[in-house]
Amino acid sequence: MDKIFTPNLTSKLLLKSASDLLSKKPIENYIELGCGSGFITFNLTNYLSKSKSVFLTDISNQAIDEVKKVIMNEKLNFTALQSNLFDNVDKSLKFDLILSDVAAISEKLLPITDWYHGVSCETGDDGLALISKLLDKSRSYMNDSCILLYPALSLSNTSLLRTKADSFFENTSVVASKDWPYKFENNDIDYLNKLKDEGIISFKIISGYHVFTTEVWKSWGPIN
Repeated sequence: MDKIFTPNLTSKLLLKSASDLLSKKPIENYIELGCGSGFITFNLTNYLSKSKSVFLTDISNQAIDEVKKVIMNEKLNFTALQSNLFDNVDKSLKFDLILSDVAAISEKLLPITDWYHGVSCETGDDGLALISKLLDKSRSYMNDSCILLYPALSLSNTSLLRTKADSFFENTSVVASKDWPYKFENNDIDYLNKLKDEGIISFKIISGYHVFTTEVWKSWGPIN
């Protein structure tokens, strides 16, 4: 049985970014993709309680079952679907806010970390397979003023991600950013340097720690 993704720094940055947006402008139609336990949407209940439609999707059936239990207690009117991003979402639907916390790290890091142990992480060598699909497919589900919020981690090729974002949207900006340290085993150092030299990841070394950056990007104005 697959594990349910546990909220992390990326989840909290996405929650803060979404809260900032919704505190200024209520929305009618919302979707979270790759919702895991429903942590983000659960904590946005006060902003979404009057929305016309609230959707959550996750590739894990176990996650969707958990979402239905947790958010039901908050009396939020929502629909939870087992789906790989938009695959099972009605193509006629349009949203005002699309939010996603899908995996955004290079698969080449999986052998030396346990961050996605038991959780789906089919992201490719550059870490962008899921994010690229998100950027592409989101355009068909956006209202005119829709905003897409998603993670950009230096555990992936963020330079290539920016190129992709600019090819899909007229506007992309960074709305949140946080540096964080991680201590790898000494025998992993050469491997990490190789990934950095190849442009797959980026990091700084501070006091013996590898320091990575997690950002939340906002894209709008789809280019069709």
